[in-house]
Amino acid sequence: MRTIIDWVRHHKEDLFRFFLFVLTVTILVFLLPTERKFGFEYRKGAPWMHDDLIAPFDFAIQKDGDLLEKQRDSVQRKAEVYYRFNDDAFIHLDSLFNQQIERRFNAFVDSTSINYELQNELNFALDSIRLFYSNILHHGVVDTLIRDEASKQKENFLIRKNVSYEMTGELMTPDMAVDHLLKVVSNFNASGPKVSRFFRLLNFSDYIRPTAIYDERTTQDNYNRLVNSISTTSGMIQRGQRIVGRGELVNGKTFRIIESLRKEYESDQGIGNIKDLLITGKVVVISMAIGVLFLFLIYFRREVLKQRVKSYFIVFLLLLMVLAAALTSNAENINIYVVPIAIMPIIIQIFYDPRLAIFVHMVTIVIIGFIVPNSFEFVFTQFVVGVVAILSLRQMHRRQQIFFAAMAVFLTYSLVYSGLTLMQGGDINQLEPMQYAWFAGNSMLILWSYPLIYLFEKMFGFLSDVTLMELADTNHPLLRKLNETAPGTFQHSMQVANLAEAVIYKIGGNPSLVRTGALYHDIGKMNNPEYFIENQSPNRNPHDNHTFEDSARIIIDHVKDGIKIAKQYNLPKPVIDFIRTHHGDSLVQYFYRSHINQFPDEVVDEMLFRYPGPTPFSKEMGVVMMADSVEAASRSLKTMNEDTIDNLVDNIANYIIREDQLIDADITFKDVTVAKDIFKEKLKNIYHARIEYPEEKK
Repeated sequence: MRTIIDWVRHHKEDLFRFFLFVLTVTILVFLLPTERKFGFEYRKGAPWMHDDLIAPFDFAIQKDGDLLEKQRDSVQRKAEVYYRFNDDAFIHLDSLFNQQIERRFNAFVDSTSINYELQNELNFALDSIRLFYSNILHHGVVDTLIRDEASKQKENFLIRKNVSYEMTGELMTPDMAVDHLLKVVSNFNASGPKVSRFFRLLNFSDYIRPTAIYDERTTQDNYNRLVNSISTTSGMIQRGQRIVGRGELVNGKTFRIIESLRKEYESDQGIGNIKDLLITGKVVVISMAIGVLFLFLIYFRREVLKQRVKSYFIVFLLLLMVLAAALTSNAENINIYVVPIAIMPIIIQIFYDPRLAIFVHMVTIVIIGFIVPNSFEFVFTQFVVGVVAILSLRQMHRRQQIFFAAMAVFLTYSLVYSGLTLMQGGDINQLEPMQYAWFAGNSMLILWSYPLIYLFEKMFGFLSDVTLMELADTNHPLLRKLNETAPGTFQHSMQVANLAEAVIYKIGGNPSLVRTGALYHDIGKMNNPEYFIENQSPNRNPHDNHTFEDSARIIIDHVKDGIKIAKQYNLPKPVIDFIRTHHGDSLVQYFYRSHINQFPDEVVDEMLFRYPGPTPFSKEMGVVMMADSVEAASRSLKTMNEDTIDNLVDNIANYIIREDQLIDADITFKDVTVAKDIFKEKLKNIYHARIEYPEEKK
């Protein structure tokens, strides 16, 4: 049991990588659809580039989508409209009308002296109007009149007691029925002024209400029935039948047949028997893709795997992009190209480097290619867009660079899409304007890179060039305080930043990180500025009042004090690491040797004169250590000339290497040689400037 625990402890980092690998593969297997994939790429109007396609089973030829849409439109134009007759309303209105007519007729006869002949004529007119009124209501006064181009071809039916009857003639609303009834009444006004007066007393609008209510449910059910009765197929292909041969042009008919085969092949029918095999294949393919990514990190970017947060971040971005693509591909009316996949390489480049960004981007789009249709076109398009996005935003020093990158992404999408469409179809009319709108939406989402970078900085503790430039501003409160409290240290830090930045430009690295780290590496000296040579006056050295051990402790404490001050000002951890490592675990040479010389017989505890470390663990930190040592030592040169400068730089570099201070800093012997040459050149420039301008020496 003890052996197993020791083995786990010894291989915990390898176990972490294996666990992260398994977790990533598992999530991707869950996100990718479990379905058979039609293993052919084809396009209408292009040659068939594969072997002869033979039907593996019987299947029906699906109709073209445009044809089905036309048939549905035809049904929509001709589908019947149904109304439901309201018997209660008809009986009530008819009875009310007859009662009111009778009452008004009697009152009119009593109040008007008319002869018997005129009275009979009025009776006849009223009977005719009653009959006409009843016929109007019985035919159906509708509550809703459908008026559009399609309604001209529609038939209207009236449902009475669950039996439908065709409604002939023009349909009338209440207002139309009143107007029609008034026209009939006008034919009887010629009988004389007294009869006309009687008809004027009648208000027909009070007795006409809808008796035929629009039956939306029955109308819609009938439409759905007609649509469902439309056949979606137009023929059959028998098993073994040759569909298309190599080199043959895929015309419209052949394209529909191949599309029908693809849909049938990728359908769920019969998939249950092979589901385990589909999942197994998916696990193998995804494991290979993620395995390639992990191998790249192991061989070329091992420091990413050593820091778990960085590993989590890469996996998080990859899974986020795949999830967005999976959700979009399953959504209706959303184009897959609206997903801003180019955000991923942009962000990875800002926090890491372009090589890692393009590699992660390639692995991601290949995995997404198993989800989307026309995977080759998708992968090619996204690859080109990703490369352009990386090249257009190599360093984000200004906010407008994001806008330039978004514009470059839009133009690249548009050019690649236009080129592929013209190459495959040879017809400019095949270019869809809506596709460019999706590309524009994608580019707008690219603008979210800026707030996402800030968010990821806070979540994962990263640093972007924008934040580094803000921190490197000498108006930053902490740098202003350093300049006021320890002006000599501030000038020393500026010189270290210039030296280190010049070196890192030559050997490779992050210049912004080097400059920022160098500016803050000595902020701990603010607590006791007078104890450091760059802040001392010529005739006073406070170390004269302390023992060598106490002086060494004060010097060493500036590292601890710097870390404490940096945390108070919420400096990012990568910047604090420069404070922690700029002396590594080296000795405070002056006081250590002074103590040995004064007390040669005493056993000296080196730990009292040694910085706590750790040693630099990045190229940028190692360069700052060398630049700091060289710049500080150059201030103590009694005689400054080209020979003393060369000896100084060589001795310091040799001491740092001999003390193994750069063993974890990823700095090669060639890098050290380049750094030494640059240090010598910069210091000699200062020396020659002092000779040429003697007043500067003062």
